[in-house]
Amino acid sequence: MALYEQGTKKIVITIRQAGNGASTGSQGAHTSDTSNLTQEQSSRLMTLYGTTNQHRISRIRRINATHAIGVARQFLSYANSYVLNGTAMESGDQTYADVMNRTVEILQDTTGIASAFATGALYGSGGGLVGTIVGSLASGASAIASTTFKYLNRSRDYDYKMFKINSGIEYKRTRANISLTNGRLR
Repeated sequence: MALYEQGTKKIVITIRQAGNGASTGSQGAHTSDTSNLTQEQSSRLMTLYGTTNQHRISRIRRINATHAIGVARQFLSYANSYVLNGTAMESGDQTYADVMNRTVEILQDTTGIASAFATGALYGSGGGLVGTIVGSLASGASAIASTTFKYLNRSRDYDYKMFKINSGIEYKRTRANISLTNGRLR
């Protein structure tokens, strides 16, 4: 029913009754009706999630699963670091400790990429199968790009450092007048 009409402006108020698929005012009420839950089930959902709205419950579960993935990744990272670095410290070998640190870094980067794929899938799961695939691929591509550029920058820094070292060696050889035929003369 139209309350007010003037030219092209019009205010329309539509009143819907509950039960015909209309929203009852809370977000996600269209997903599934919770009126068929028993009192015990409804009470349990209210205790666990603070709501009986199925859409809100699925969002809470996704967020909790995302946090669980992050905490598990962090825990595994710390555990690997502790074990591998402890082994290196017991041996007393600095080179071995560096190799172990590098192993820990590779494990962290690998679990970071896997975690990104899983987290993207969780966030995208609200959009169904397509959302899960798109979310997983977008998040995974971002993590892979970040890790790739990290290693490319590291490689470039190493190449520049080696160039400086080799240039210094060549300069010192030239100043010392070392040649293959006569060696160093003083």
